[in-house]
Amino acid sequence: MTNSLFPKEMLSTSLTIDSIKAKLTWFELQFHELHWQTFGLGEHQAIGDAYDLVFDLKDEITEQMMGYSNTRVKTTPVEPIKNYAPSLPTQVVAECIVFAKQLQDFGKANNMPGIENIAQDLSGKMARIKYRLTLS
Repeated sequence: MTNSLFPKEMLSTSLTIDSIKAKLTWFELQFHELHWQTFGLGEHQAIGDAYDLVFDLKDEITEQMMGYSNTRVKTTPVEPIKNYAPSLPTQVVAECIVFAKQLQDFGKANNMPGIENIAQDLSGKMARIKYRLTLS
């Protein structure tokens, strides 16, 4: 991956609960928009599955982190989403895999084993979606 979709300040490996929630919200919104903007059925279904996955996990991840840390999340700005381009779905999925590894490391560093497990699952499922996008 040559250029990240995120600004440099969002690429820091020192995640917080609020930055994690913001990135999950961005992935959810970006996948949903790409799902609507695709042109082929295979890509439409793969990106729809990515959207569903992030939508389902965002609440679980956020609530687990709040429970582990005994804190509440704050409103955090979300980066603007982008319009469809042929390589963008694959790039967003690849970014999500990188984020899942960062989330796994965050869970481990902060004694949040549930977050580690969810992050591993997210990574594996996104890898499968990345493969499915090669079939489009």
